[in-house]
Amino acid sequence: MSPSPAVTADLAHDLRLATMRLARRLRQQRADHGIPLGQISVLATLDRLGPLTPGALAQHEQVRPPTMTKVLANLKSDEANVKAVLAKVQLGEGDAGIVYKTDAAAAGNEVKAIAIPDMYNIIAEYPIGAMADSSNVAAARAFVTFVLSDAGQAILAKYGFGKP
Repeated sequence: MSPSPAVTADLAHDLRLATMRLARRLRQQRADHGIPLGQISVLATLDRLGPLTPGALAQHEQVRPPTMTKVLANLKSDEANVKAVLAKVQLGEGDAGIVYKTDAAAAGNEVKAIAIPDMYNIIAEYPIGAMADSSNVAAARAFVTFVLSDAGQAILAKYGFGKP
């Protein structure tokens, strides 16, 4: 048995009111970082479903492909290096960027660093060694020994580098 038209109208009104309240609450909560809801939705979808083509993403988000193209254009940037990405965020020209932890730390309070969960993160590795044909093998070996010592590791840790 279907609900009466009066009950349906009341439910529709309550749903509309709840939706408006939820939208208002979401706008208030995102005000801290200013990322548009469309971009947050796209990022959440990609996190949940993994890589998608722009067409599939547009279909999933129920928007037209040109709209998705505009959203995606604002999610990426083609900076030449990590320093340029960081500078763009510091200048307010970008909402977020992926940079090395050490670069984010050097920016101090100008940016807010958010750790990438281990399952998504790629840890950079920096091998060290002395060249056998170095013009000063003794100094090269002494440098490697220092970097691997407790004192050298303390300096690296101070700047955000992890242990080897």
